[in-house]
Amino acid sequence: MKIIAFPFAGGNIYSFRFLENELLAKGISIEVIEYPGRGNRIVEPLSENIDAILKEIMPQVIQEISNLKRNEPYILYGHSMGALMSYLVAIELMNTNLTKPLRLVVSGKSAPSVPYNKGISKMTSKEFWDTMQTTGGTPKELLNSEMLREFYEPIIKSDYKAVENYQYQHDKKLNYPIDIFYGNDDVFPLNDMKPWNNETIASSKIYGLSGGHFFIYDHVSILVDYFTNTLKST
Repeated sequence: MKIIAFPFAGGNIYSFRFLENELLAKGISIEVIEYPGRGNRIVEPLSENIDAILKEIMPQVIQEISNLKRNEPYILYGHSMGALMSYLVAIELMNTNLTKPLRLVVSGKSAPSVPYNKGISKMTSKEFWDTMQTTGGTPKELLNSEMLREFYEPIIKSDYKAVENYQYQHDKKLNYPIDIFYGNDDVFPLNDMKPWNNETIASSKIYGLSGGHFFIYDHVSILVDYFTNTLKST
């Protein structure tokens, strides 16, 4: 089985490295989509528009699906901003004849129908990094380095602006399951997660785990078991 994964704001193809080895040991590969303006796409301009980012990443998504082995199942998975991107990719794939995923898995992000705009993209540099420190998940090496902060701030802010400006459209529903993970101390409460149920005509299930916005780092074994059991159920 393959997981096609979508990073959080400021993330890159290494954002799910903490899961990679454990998943490979279970026969599951994880391929991470790279947004423009970072990582191996650093020479490309950043985008502050969700639709533009979607357009830029769809060729990579299509390539990953095309590279599937015969009858190999796959899952779309995204955390935070990546949850929104994975959902939009899922909707976009409905317009193609490509093999559909087993399910959509999202974590750390309110449902697309729930407005989200905390004004993070407009914060001063100090306000912004104070917020990143409070949110968690930002490496200390980054927080403690002025040079790294100057490099990453425009990248992360552009991602936040894209999410904050996103306008929900509700004309399509998925026809396969959505599984939702949230942290009980995250900025997104359970009530903001429940409307994910409305984005599919199939089943959905919500899993609550301990922790803040980056609770996924603290529950590697649970996530690996979840993906492994999903593979066994196919």
